[in-house]
Amino acid sequence: MKLWLLERKDSPPIDIWGHDTHAGFVIRARTEARAREIAHECSFWNEKMDHPDGAPWRDPDYTTCEELRIIGEPGLILSDFRAG
Repeated sequence: MKLWLLERKDSPPIDIWGHDTHAGFVIRARTEARAREIAHECSFWNEKMDHPDGAPWRDPDYTTCEELRIIGEPGLILSDFRAG
């Protein structure tokens, strides 16, 4: 299994995100395609948001997906902040 970091792109072709949506995921999966599918399954997606098929986490035009490797620059990978 691999770890994948999925994040929203800064400038999607149209503004689809709105409020109260996920900003990113760290997913364990064998392939990028499966990681994207899991992110889609786990995401809160408001039907009023404007994406052609309602699945921006599967769409490389709207999101990035990169394998997390042991070697790399130091930095934060995941922050699970809960307000309230």
